[in-house]
Amino acid sequence: MPCLTKHSDRASSGSSDCQNPSGTDCSWYSRCLRIPVSCDVESGGNITAKVEKLCSSSRQSYTRFSSRGKDWVNTMLKCSQERLVPTLQQTPSCRVLRVRSVTTFVSCCMSPSAQAPGLCDLPIEDLRLIKDIVFSSLDLEVLSNLAQEIKVPLSRGCLEKLLQLL
Repeated sequence: MPCLTKHSDRASSGSSDCQNPSGTDCSWYSRCLRIPVSCDVESGGNITAKVEKLCSSSRQSYTRFSSRGKDWVNTMLKCSQERLVPTLQQTPSCRVLRVRSVTTFVSCCMSPSAQAPGLCDLPIEDLRLIKDIVFSSLDLEVLSNLAQEIKVPLSRGCLEKLLQLL
């Protein structure tokens, strides 16, 4: 039985732009992922809308990033969409979709590709900007839930750098 979706104008998950995301179109999440209507209730809001907001905020702040930060933004956003492409033909539960969307996003933040800088390779100014984007895009309840669901291994040097943001 097909999943009930919130948006009837959603692109076919098999369409070319869904199967080959550019990483520059933040509406990709809401257009391409199949989101059960019940997920809004279960997760306190549509998780893809929250990831889409992170994407849009990153794009809106793009000119404020260093050149290394811009490379990171481009690669990270493309990575997070590409890694969700296998999900397009599935109808996962709300919990699976929430965890998969967020873990994909976090994993792409930490290490988007072998050629691009990872989060811990960025200058402290970029990290401050990223912190501002995350805190303005997600509420504290969502951040708390993410922290409990996602375990990200950090090197000592990376952890020390991130602690400077507190």
